[in-house]
Amino acid sequence: MKSQTLPQHITRFAIFALVATAILFFISPDSYTHELFGRCDSANFFMCGKAWMSGMTPYVDFTDSKGPLLWLIYGCGYLLSHYDYTGVFWLSCLCYVVIYQYTYKTTRLFIDDERLAFLATILMSLAYFCPLWHYETRAEDFCLLFVVPSLYHTCRVLYGSNPAVARVLRNASFVLGLSFGATLMIKFTIAAMLGVFVLYVWFSAVTLRYGWWRSVGWMGVGALLPIAPFVILFSVQGNLADFVSQYFLITFQTVQEIRTTDSFVHDLAFKLMSNATVLLLLFTAVLVPLFVPYMRRFRLFPLVSLCVFLLIVIQNARWPYYFSICSPFMLFSVVALVKMFEAYGRSAVHTVNGVVVLLTVIGSVLLNYDYYYYSTHSMGFMNLFTQSDNAERRAYHHYADAIAQKPHPTIIYLDSQCNPEFGVPAGALPGCRDWSQQTGATQAMKQATRQAVVSKRADFVVATEPESVAMLSRLGYKMIKRDHLDTPYYLFAR
Repeated sequence: MKSQTLPQHITRFAIFALVATAILFFISPDSYTHELFGRCDSANFFMCGKAWMSGMTPYVDFTDSKGPLLWLIYGCGYLLSHYDYTGVFWLSCLCYVVIYQYTYKTTRLFIDDERLAFLATILMSLAYFCPLWHYETRAEDFCLLFVVPSLYHTCRVLYGSNPAVARVLRNASFVLGLSFGATLMIKFTIAAMLGVFVLYVWFSAVTLRYGWWRSVGWMGVGALLPIAPFVILFSVQGNLADFVSQYFLITFQTVQEIRTTDSFVHDLAFKLMSNATVLLLLFTAVLVPLFVPYMRRFRLFPLVSLCVFLLIVIQNARWPYYFSICSPFMLFSVVALVKMFEAYGRSAVHTVNGVVVLLTVIGSVLLNYDYYYYSTHSMGFMNLFTQSDNAERRAYHHYADAIAQKPHPTIIYLDSQCNPEFGVPAGALPGCRDWSQQTGATQAMKQATRQAVVSKRADFVVATEPESVAMLSRLGYKMIKRDHLDTPYYLFAR
């Protein structure tokens, strides 16, 4: 692999920036082209990030099932844009530029031709933004920022030809440790997935006589960089125990509460069958290299790694978006296909290079639009192609306007069916620690939320269940007028 000059690096970076921004501009719900309502996880993360930036204490004044690094990212997005998700959109663009860069570096381990490697990288747009799993910005998007570099450095150890073995293993160990620490501070199950990369690097360290203890040491150094600042901060603030309890212990309990059926076997069968298309696509991606061999060794690495990722994902994979973290493994299939084209001759490949890149970008946009239109059109998503005005959209803006009338409002979402979205454009903050009933909420969490409502700690409460509506009326909360609004959400003011 030939070294590139600085202008070549800058040019490639600029192209990836344009591609990422162009695609996300059309398909990202956080973009300027989309409506604000219809969010679930994004609204949760944004509200938590906003609360932190507004001086509230994480895991004491507010909480969710995610780590502080994700809230910090969304907090930065809030600082860029206070009342919508466009700040997060620009952070996502930057995130995917880095992902494209490391995707390109990985392809160069297998493809000598720079143009073909660039083609394979752009083709990965269809994997990263596949409409089967990419239809809202979630924690997995920002975890990819660390999973893709980890995959590159692991592949560099396994398949690279660099004679500087010590440097390659040191860098790989450090990046894996850094990625483990960062993903642990976002979503700890994804940190566990990186363990398969760690085992491969340790095996290589022993085989190449680098010394596994050196690898462990560099991983420890890398992991401390993203973890230590939060531990120090929370120790000073006095909420370190709350952080450990709420993020690790309570989240583990909520995950255990999420069961589709009463039987483990039936629950697993449901998850497998409901995600059969996604699983088929992913397994096909890692099996192709077995039939079109291009890796010199460790040919089972993609299959083994994917299986480890899937074993962890499937525990909570009620929805396809959980599998988006597995999308980098589709690179192995893309590289195999590109190398098949290469066998037909360089001139033929270069002729279709630009056409394929263009079709990839257009295809990615259209595929995602197709998914939006048919699966969420009733929710009223607005993009450049369509805008619907329905009950959900009218209720969203009606309630948001009502909340915004009060300076510095606080809000609680009482029932589990409530999407925590009304407070985003209204500048509202969480009204208590368990301000939004996350999926799998325990009885203790539900009781704490109801107690906060009874104590009237929040200015506004959103409810959906008849029992909750009746309770709020008994407590003296006033229902916000909802003439001509056909929506399951009820907004009450204190």
